Amino acid sequence: DGSEVISSVEIAGIPTGAALSAGTDSGLTVTLSADGSTATVTGSNADGSFTDADLVSLSNGGLSILPTADSGVDFTLQVSSTATDTDPETGAQTTAPTGPAALDVTVDAVADAPDLSVSAEQTPEDTSVALNITTADVDVDGSEVISSVQIAGIPTGAALSAGTDSGLTVTLSADGLSATITGSNADGSFTDADLASLANGGLSILPTA
Repeated sequence: DGSEVISSVEIAGIPTGAALSAGTDSGLTVTLSADGSTATVTGSNADGSFTDADLVSLSNGGLSILPTADSGVDFTLQVSSTATDTDPETGAQTTAPTGPAALDVTVDAVADAPDLSVSAEQTPEDTSVALNITTADVDVDGSEVISSVQIAGIPTGAALSAGTDSGLTVTLSADGLSATITGSNADGSFTDADLASLANGGLSILPTA
């Protein structure tokens, strides 16, 4: 009888750090809870209810979510919809919710560029100098490791080496001008101890004689 409208859509289970948003021309408004874990979505009518165009937008990607940064963890949103009926004679309103329905979101993990910093070194002629290289993964879900460190620009005749107890392995290129550094895990990735060693002189270079 035309007395009912979709008055709101509720979304729960938003991961910490994720961002739910509505497209600029979607006609939708997203109101987040204080902690950001739930949201109420309303339409473009004056009372917040949905027009037919709003509902089409809602069903065709008018809402989007940006997962938590540097996380490949899948999550499930809980989506509910509320209809409001207004009695044409009395103006009395009643509401009826539907849901929640589970909306699974699969996040495909991708490698994030690690943090990296180095410090300039100085040494007398014919004297080796320790190198301090600090690197760390920025991923927050524990799925990433530092798998290798590459060093280029080694002068001809210089000798790059790893300390005996550093946990580091140096693999030189055929011409000796570059090297790949790996850690002590079976797959060559770095343990926390390897990374500490790398940052505190576990590598050294003896300049060209």
